[in-house]
Amino acid sequence: IASEGRDGYIHLYDLESLTQTSEPKYKIKTESRSFCRFSAYHQGNSNDYLFSCSGMEDENVHIWSSNFNGNPIKTFSANSLNSQGLGKPGMCMDTMLYKYGPSGRLMMTCLYESGLLATADVMEERWINNLTVNVFASRKVPEQKPGNNNNNVALCFDALYKELGPSSAKKSHVRGICGGSGKNLVAFGMDSMKAEVVKNLQLPGDSTGCSSIKIRPDRKIFAVAGWDNKVHLYTWKKLTPLGSLIHHTKSVQSLSFGEFSSQKILASGGSDGHIALWDVY
Repeated sequence: IASEGRDGYIHLYDLESLTQTSEPKYKIKTESRSFCRFSAYHQGNSNDYLFSCSGMEDENVHIWSSNFNGNPIKTFSANSLNSQGLGKPGMCMDTMLYKYGPSGRLMMTCLYESGLLATADVMEERWINNLTVNVFASRKVPEQKPGNNNNNVALCFDALYKELGPSSAKKSHVRGICGGSGKNLVAFGMDSMKAEVVKNLQLPGDSTGCSSIKIRPDRKIFAVAGWDNKVHLYTWKKLTPLGSLIHHTKSVQSLSFGEFSSQKILASGGSDGHIALWDVY
């Protein structure tokens, strides 16, 4: 299990021997702001992990290794995104490391507070595509500056990689969904060359934003952690609403699909201090 604390460390715990008093097996000192979600990627060996997270004093995103508790092994600068005329992206709010394509290239997608969604080839250390999404209530995507008090912030996304087409002509494709401090959810698609908006949809009722989005691994549904204290469910294929799960008395902050006692479940965590387990399979 990997966790990120407000002390700037990523902690790694051995799940098989985990108790309430367990000390972390590894501690990695990062420069991350704890409000940015980090991403963990297992490289195959038992203790070989990579982590992506934002920097403390800049707009950069760093990659750290569990085998090297020192400086980050790679850094991706937002300055190169600025030079493309995209404006200031603001802080990175969410990241994801994943393998892409038949060759298994390691990629990283980052969502910045301005709504900029940028993807990098990790091994080549370069940005390969970007897309600005509008998750805000207004039509105009606001320009963000680190540390400002603008309430319009893109906060979260999730995406899954898939091979498309017959085996003789397979195409690699990533499809995802993102949201933030607005009613809009934006579905996007991307490959190694370009990214594009697939569809815009809205959160139901009085919900004014979301803190987490998770796609179920079987690609049938996705869940959204609403600020209206509800978990909202949508179909993944047609992006249509299915309904809402009600339990929390304050905003839902985190979501995770997984297994508990051999049963597949959805877990939701809220600002009320409660964790709820749902059977949505």
